[in-house]
Amino acid sequence: RSWILKGTENLFKQFSAKFSKYEDSRLDLRAKIQAEKNIQKKLQTRLPLNVPEPIHVQKMLDGEHCLVCDRPAKKGTDAYKSIKSLISSSDEALKRLKEDEENRYNFSSTFEKLYRNGLQQSGKISDIDEDINETLSKIDQLFTEKSQLRIKLEEIDNQVKNFVADSSIDVDTAMKITNQLQTNQSLTSRYSTDIGTYSIKIEDLNKEIASLQKQCENLVIGDLPERLSKKVEICNHLNEIARSTKKRVYHQLIEQLEKEANKHYQNMIQENKSTRGIIKLIEYDGNYTPTLEDSNGNTLTLINRGNIFLIKLATMMAIISAKKSTRGTDLYTLVSDAPMSVFGEDYTIGFCKTVSQVYNQSIIMSYDFYKNESLRQQLLSSEEIKRGNIYVIEPNIPESERESRIKLETEITSLN
Repeated sequence: RSWILKGTENLFKQFSAKFSKYEDSRLDLRAKIQAEKNIQKKLQTRLPLNVPEPIHVQKMLDGEHCLVCDRPAKKGTDAYKSIKSLISSSDEALKRLKEDEENRYNFSSTFEKLYRNGLQQSGKISDIDEDINETLSKIDQLFTEKSQLRIKLEEIDNQVKNFVADSSIDVDTAMKITNQLQTNQSLTSRYSTDIGTYSIKIEDLNKEIASLQKQCENLVIGDLPERLSKKVEICNHLNEIARSTKKRVYHQLIEQLEKEANKHYQNMIQENKSTRGIIKLIEYDGNYTPTLEDSNGNTLTLINRGNIFLIKLATMMAIISAKKSTRGTDLYTLVSDAPMSVFGEDYTIGFCKTVSQVYNQSIIMSYDFYKNESLRQQLLSSEEIKRGNIYVIEPNIPESERESRIKLETEITSLN
């Protein structure tokens, strides 16, 4: 806030004085030029009519004779000096003054901008001391508040430590409990929303049933025949059987997909020693989404990008392997560009093995086997991986010539 200007009041005063002196100098030069012009104008009035130019006066001096009065004007006489005064050194003086003015750089506009800027800034200088004092007071206040908050934070930390000590649980267990609590809160919120939605649906259906019953009552007069009532009862039973059968069969399909997805997931992560979890297909408004749960049914939230990718891939593979007996599954092909870049080394071989078992054909590009000789040997030697053709694609031109795509050439080498 312009604190840097503190103590610079005198600089503006000095600049103002120098700027004033500079402007006075320019005005003085202009006054001299104007004075010389006035002298010339005055002398010009002494020239006779039709002889306005100094060149004619110079001829009279050269001939030492006045052509106006036709009298002699010898050099050194008063007449000669009078004629010579008509072409005095005024021209040379005026020329020198104009050259002086032209040769001088005109900084007036620049100096005036600086002056106006200084004039504007000088008004702020008087408020700087007060502003600094207010800021220092605010800093002191904030430091005081910081100290108070630090004391409160230490009290809260002590309370947390006491709670942990009283509950006899470690940090990892506390984190698990916290994650479980967050999961339960999320489920509670979702189920509360579902309750509200289904309550509205039930109310709408009850209104529709009442409307249909009223319409049915107006269709006949008197009691319904017993055979029609029996038909209604039988149809209701058949409808209930159809609905329960559909739900049971659909549930069995979901269970089969979960079983297949977990089989593929466990195969792909078998080399990894971390917590694996179990894939569960959770229903949301008639749609199913794969999630990862622990053995107690709690959703695992702290999973990395590689696990998320494997969960989705395992679910897609489950759809294919669950229908492995049908002809259509042979038409599914996996085409993927560098999928293992997000896995890590522990998942790579398991991924290749599982893909070769599910898909009849796959095209996978990866740099992992190019950089890691150990992984490459496992890929080429593992009996559990069904391998097709394996190629290495490399540039076959020097590094210095790879700047342009025009020169880029590749060499494809078969490894098996």
